[in-house]
Amino acid sequence: ERPEAWVRANLSKPYLAIWHELRGEAVYDVQTESDAQGSIQVTRSFTLPAVWQVHQLRSNKKFLFSELSKNVLCACSKARAQGLSARKVYYFLKTQEFRYHRFEIPLERSTNIPNEVLDAIKSTFDMVYRPNVPYRATGVTLSGLVPEGLAQNDLFGRGAKSASWQAVFNTVDKLDRRYGSRTLILGSALEAYKRRKERPERLLRIPFMGEVA
Repeated sequence: ERPEAWVRANLSKPYLAIWHELRGEAVYDVQTESDAQGSIQVTRSFTLPAVWQVHQLRSNKKFLFSELSKNVLCACSKARAQGLSARKVYYFLKTQEFRYHRFEIPLERSTNIPNEVLDAIKSTFDMVYRPNVPYRATGVTLSGLVPEGLAQNDLFGRGAKSASWQAVFNTVDKLDRRYGSRTLILGSALEAYKRRKERPERLLRIPFMGEVA
């Protein structure tokens, strides 16, 4: 029953989310369909270093896609660690007013390769992104999970190309286990890693340049 200003001043962020939910304003996604095979979700709110940059970056298209790229990297890494591939990807941009701009994409082939997931997101990103709107978070969910390696072959060579990328990212996973998480990253995620305030000792990373811009 307290006003929003009081909640913001006296309670932490999760309580503010609950405050909105209790007033019928959706903050958390609602799973309305049973998904026996589960899903993998990665989402983070932005942590930006300089106050004057906040509005500029939170409405910046390149920065937002870079944040999504970072989420996709993490989600696909988790899927590979569990021996799973996704048949669908769902992603969202969350505004400062806790409104969700979202899209769900059925994938042509089940995959856990970030390049392939990002190609699907790229094709719809302009329909989700709103210019000059400040955002506070991005998120990615991989769903329709199946055991890795069940994707069917096709007539256009995509299966062979995917197998090649699978070998590449298996090597990337080995390097991550040996030298630390995200030793190699996609070039499209570099902006997000550079802008992050947390863990500054890990900001110098080698962008993985194999992806198509």
